[in-house]
Amino acid sequence: MERKDWILMALYSPGKEEDFCEPVDSSLRIMKLLFMIGQENKTLPNFYNSFHRYLYGPCDFEVYTDILNLKTEGLIEETTNPFKNFSTFRLTNSGIEHIKPLFDSLSISIKKSIKDIKREVNVRFSINNLLKYVYSKYPGWDTNSVLNLK
Repeated sequence: MERKDWILMALYSPGKEEDFCEPVDSSLRIMKLLFMIGQENKTLPNFYNSFHRYLYGPCDFEVYTDILNLKTEGLIEETTNPFKNFSTFRLTNSGIEHIKPLFDSLSISIKKSIKDIKREVNVRFSINNLLKYVYSKYPGWDTNSVLNLK
């Protein structure tokens, strides 16, 4: 399994709507989703482990590189909405075919963890609400934040 497969698994997992392949709005949400999965599951193989405190909380710049590569490989797609100031990310059919067997091989507890975290990330309507949640759940990760959400 490659590190970027975790992005695909996060996109494949059900979330607040309980449907598989629920999209995620914004790369920032994907970043926080991966951060939280890693915080809750410290022993995941080949996971993102270079998060550092940045302007909007925990950040691993490799996530952005991997999102771009997954788009180039045709495994995810990014769509924009003229009424929103962010993109929506979802799996393509090729992405689903690629990740389903890997997702199915995960333990029930890891799948539940990803689902629960994705629900938390997707249920927060604003980025500020999401960041406030991350900062309160994982103290200290707001150190370099440009937002004072306390």
